[in-house]
Amino acid sequence: MELREAAIELQEENLALREELAKLRAEMKRKQELVFRNGVYYLPNGDHEDGPFCPKCHDADGKQIRLHEFTHYLAGEQWICKNCNSDYVRTNV
Repeated sequence: MELREAAIELQEENLALREELAKLRAEMKRKQELVFRNGVYYLPNGDHEDGPFCPKCHDADGKQIRLHEFTHYLAGEQWICKNCNSDYVRTNV
């Protein structure tokens, strides 16, 4: 009976590790697909691009944090990261 329980535990652990590996591979692939242009990251997605994403958050922590449009009364149109509060000059893409 103990051997059967140990085998079941190993099967469950194996399944959990396979799921984690698949998740990490998908994340790594997504990061490799990022394109750096005009000072920010974009993710190609078929016929369009997702983004822009914050380069500071990506480069420091590996996070894909979407930038938000922001208009500053002196600096004009910008993107701002609500995670790290960095701002970037908005360019037409």
